[in-house]
Amino acid sequence: MKYGKELSFTSDSVLTKNLKTFKAPFKKQDGSVMGIVGYSYDSSEVKNKIKGLEVKLSRYEGVFNDSPVGIAIYNTVSGRALEINSAFNEITGRSTEELLALPWESYSHGAEIQENHHYLDLMVEGKIEGFNMEKRFIRPDGSIVWVDMTIKKYRDEINKDAHIVMALDITSRKEAESRAKFYYDHDALTGLYNRKSGDEKLLELDKPDYWPLSIIVADANGLKVTNDAFGHIEGDRLIKKLASIFLTFIGEGNYVVRTGGDEFMAILPNT
Repeated sequence: MKYGKELSFTSDSVLTKNLKTFKAPFKKQDGSVMGIVGYSYDSSEVKNKIKGLEVKLSRYEGVFNDSPVGIAIYNTVSGRALEINSAFNEITGRSTEELLALPWESYSHGAEIQENHHYLDLMVEGKIEGFNMEKRFIRPDGSIVWVDMTIKKYRDEINKDAHIVMALDITSRKEAESRAKFYYDHDALTGLYNRKSGDEKLLELDKPDYWPLSIIVADANGLKVTNDAFGHIEGDRLIKKLASIFLTFIGEGNYVVRTGGDEFMAILPNT
């Protein structure tokens, strides 16, 4: 049997050294012990490397687990998650066990799957090292979360054909963008098209494919009197009621525009 022990020593001329020693009895043919044989080697470099790796691993685990950004490592071939941090769980609304068992396509919005696959294929072919895209994850309750996703190739001692995903929740930003886009083309009070988009729609529909093209122009009688007598809240209620009546009776395929304070226009193609 071999016996080993690790020793460390210092002297005036050298830094702290670690020696690993192994000793064993050296026996004669008759089984009696003739002496001890053994060897020692300097394990300082190995020990320092291990210590350095432990520090790096500790830092990596801290960044990975405590990051406010969702981070996950995926197998590029199978599409299955290999490692997931808590922020990624929160973004997707799914447990680690669920994410490890499912391919990413199963909780991704169908509109972005093809684009996502295209970039992954380019990465596998070595044409790109990574990519960035905005996409939607579908949570178990059916709600949608938008993420700004960055993907890079990833490789370590365990994971060979892998990539790392960093996902930032941008749902609030996308909703704000959607509202801004809506109100760029629509009236804030009624939700009807505004005058700018109404003029654009007229130009778009003034073509033989949409002829005859009919237009109804109307305004609300007595809006100023209503505002003066009962206040603008009551005047706004009147405007919204008129908008609702227009939408109910104009029907699908036609367009209702609020062209001014109390003025409306309906555009009816092929009518």
